[in-house]
Amino acid sequence: MFWVRHEVFEYGHFGIFDSTPTPIVLLRRAADALRGPHVTVLRQEEWQNVAETYFQLPFAAAHAVFSTFCVLSQRPQTPGVAPEVNLSEFLIFLFIQLYKPLQLLRESVLGSDYPSTAGALYEEHTQTEFVRASLPLAIELVSTAGSVTRREFASLGWLLAAGPDECQEVHDISLATPFFYGHNEQESMERVVEYVRANLVVNTSLYPFLVLRQEPATADEVEHVYTFANTARDAFVAPSGTPLIVRQLPLTYSDIQRRTMFFVGTETAPGTPLRSLRVARCKHGFLYLLGAFENATIYGCKNCTIVIGAVAKCLRIQRCVDVRVIVATRQTVLKSCVSCTLNLYAALPPLFRGKHTDISIGPYNTTYGLLEPHLAAALLDPRTEPSMWLKPIALSHRVTATEIRRSPSFTAAGSSADAASGATETPWHIIPPSRFFEFAIPLVVPGPTKRNPIPLLAKYKHALRESRALVESLHTRIRGVVADGPIVEQCRDAIHSAFSEWVRLSGHIREIRQLMAAEKLDFTSEATSDSRSMTL
Repeated sequence: MFWVRHEVFEYGHFGIFDSTPTPIVLLRRAADALRGPHVTVLRQEEWQNVAETYFQLPFAAAHAVFSTFCVLSQRPQTPGVAPEVNLSEFLIFLFIQLYKPLQLLRESVLGSDYPSTAGALYEEHTQTEFVRASLPLAIELVSTAGSVTRREFASLGWLLAAGPDECQEVHDISLATPFFYGHNEQESMERVVEYVRANLVVNTSLYPFLVLRQEPATADEVEHVYTFANTARDAFVAPSGTPLIVRQLPLTYSDIQRRTMFFVGTETAPGTPLRSLRVARCKHGFLYLLGAFENATIYGCKNCTIVIGAVAKCLRIQRCVDVRVIVATRQTVLKSCVSCTLNLYAALPPLFRGKHTDISIGPYNTTYGLLEPHLAAALLDPRTEPSMWLKPIALSHRVTATEIRRSPSFTAAGSSADAASGATETPWHIIPPSRFFEFAIPLVVPGPTKRNPIPLLAKYKHALRESRALVESLHTRIRGVVADGPIVEQCRDAIHSAFSEWVRLSGHIREIRQLMAAEKLDFTSEATSDSRSMTL
């Protein structure tokens, strides 16, 4: 059976064609401009020219699109070296930009008379139907004739996966077909399309139902969402001995309220397949998710503190209010958030899409015992890839040239100098050094990391030294109090009263009690791969 890799929609859909009346015509023209005799790779400068000519995307926006594709394809960009990507896979990446979720959901899948709440339902199903309906166009983009070669079909593996079950897949999807066997190197497009359509299903294990959406409101809506044909027509076929890649199920936290959750992952060798992370609709909580993940999504959360170890590809934060996120990641995408604080190590500039209000960005500010092993497992190296948190890029929900050029992030040189200076037009502001503090994770996690391995700018280093010196000075003054009973007692009472008031007003009393209940948990055991939770 085949299934769609929904992460390419979740993290790579920019809506490039949303404002274009004839998107398919434009896509075909762009594809013709990129293709050529014996051309199999695409260089960034070639994409830049096509992006400006056909899509009217300025330099920085086109660069952000190209960089995101490289991240999703796990193709690291070496500084000083012009990046190259597989042309066929990039054309498939442009193909998914045709997807329009709400329009397809109401008109093509569920019917135009479906309730207005349909926009909040199971989008992975609609993405699968979009691919099923548009499969001839996708194959047309990678094929040079009326037939499809084995190599051309294999390039669809950027969008599709195939395997005997939902958690195992072949490394080359051409091995999952009955016609690319032996010396047969090509097949007719009609047969390829018919076979894939008949065996395309929704992978409900790797992409669970309604993880990121509101629950259906009525029994009828539940039936519409959960009831659809989802069985492959043909049995899985592959040559005997074909190696299979085992995919881990995503780690999911949803609808958690007023709780402290923590997860500590074990050390993982670099290059080992990682699971993804999804945090959805959590409120008034503290989540310490200390592990290495392939991708991560934080959706619809409110009044939460979320600490994530390392994300190898993309982190998406969407529709969150008053959420603090501390994370090391390669790419960060924000969509429609309010009053959120981000402390980032970001190998690429953070991307802002949609409408935002009061977003604070600062450098990464915590550590724990396994941070360096988790960074290595996610293939993140702060020593060779400086953090780009200070250079965010503002994109509208529709990536149009007019809206992008209006953002101060896009100066003539394509830099973010105005964003760093705190220009009022940007949806974010930079946390000043005077307001920058270390964040202490309230868990003892044994490991080789003793201090934060991610370099800080000099002014933030200086601010931390000053704050540490201030604390040490306070300790010295307290220790210097004359050992007179009444004075010591008054000092103790004053400190205890002030601390108790702060704990009560800040809401940390619940977290402290829950952490005290977990004090005896052993994070060095094999059980650390499981999440631990406490409820007051």
